[in-house]
Amino acid sequence: MVHEILHSQNLKRNKEIFENDFLEGLNEFLTIWLIENYTKKDKKSFRTYKTNFFIRIPVNSYKKEMKKVESIIKNSKKDIREIYLNYINLNPEFFRNWVPKEYLLKTTR
Repeated sequence: MVHEILHSQNLKRNKEIFENDFLEGLNEFLTIWLIENYTKKDKKSFRTYKTNFFIRIPVNSYKKEMKKVESIIKNSKKDIREIYLNYINLNPEFFRNWVPKEYLLKTTR
């Protein structure tokens, strides 16, 4: 759910900027970062009515894509808050400066 809400900020435009696997990995990385850093420390508070929504990295469906993104972010030494803000505010120029070209669509390079 949080993953889809985060996508909803700019999904159509983000699909014009990022290669799909990178987009899903980045979105999932930021989803987990948001949950782990901006929810109450009591993870029980993140349960929905019928579903335990809180996801941990080992059960996430974009694990492979997210690991790739995590490595790229780590090597870039970028602040995750800055990445998040540029992601939701759709600033492709920010990403052109540090995301490897193979993860950007040709129109963005």
